[in-house]
Amino acid sequence: MENIRILGTSHISMTRDDMGEFDIANGLLRATLAHVAVCGNGEPGEDAENWLHPEELSLARRMSHDGRRNSYIAGRVAAKMCLSQWLATDEPDRFWVRPGVFGQPFVDGSAAIGAGLGHKLPCVSIAHSEDTSMAIAYHRAHPMGIDLAPIDEDAMPLLQAELTRDELALISELSLPECDAAQLLWSCKESLGKTLNTALMVPLPVFEVAELIADTPFITVHYRNFEQYRTIACRNQSGWFSLTLPRATGISDTSWMGCV
Repeated sequence: MENIRILGTSHISMTRDDMGEFDIANGLLRATLAHVAVCGNGEPGEDAENWLHPEELSLARRMSHDGRRNSYIAGRVAAKMCLSQWLATDEPDRFWVRPGVFGQPFVDGSAAIGAGLGHKLPCVSIAHSEDTSMAIAYHRAHPMGIDLAPIDEDAMPLLQAELTRDELALISELSLPECDAAQLLWSCKESLGKTLNTALMVPLPVFEVAELIADTPFITVHYRNFEQYRTIACRNQSGWFSLTLPRATGISDTSWMGCV
């Protein structure tokens, strides 16, 4: 089984004006984030087997394509790191992050119920980019979603073809290369689709971007048809990281960005 390298873990603290002390105490306004990579040949790291549920191990071992297997392992380990932090448990292999009917990840609580943790299980969102993966754990009452998008010049024609006339006008106002700007919007829509549990299985104009606000260190995105959400995006070494959350939710600090 492949070894994994931890690139970062962090907590995200959030704020809302409409939340009481009870909601805050029960974790509605917190999230945990993890960023991992699969090690190359001979590179030291942690044994992924220590993190994975037996069903996850079995599936990984049946995958014949190295890239797909590495991506799966990295994503599941990142999710387990988030769960371990969220639940303060040192038994991440007890939790099975299963695919839903649309491929969306969900945490199987059957093993956790016996440990008295079933009612505390968060939701998870997983993102992949080349050799790395990220995951975020969040309260099921406060939907969120993440995406990672490497900059791919070859994908530029496809990305631009999916933008509306208004979106093309919006990105022309950003001080970004065309490919970066188009990839930014694609990544934001991916994270929104994960938040809604639809992925991009809807006509893309439904996710049309209505506003882009450059406010360092983020670019904030608002949507024409989903005014209740916003996406914040920032650039990392390989491309864009996007996080979608309820529009009225604020983020109290940016120390977690070191994990990205």
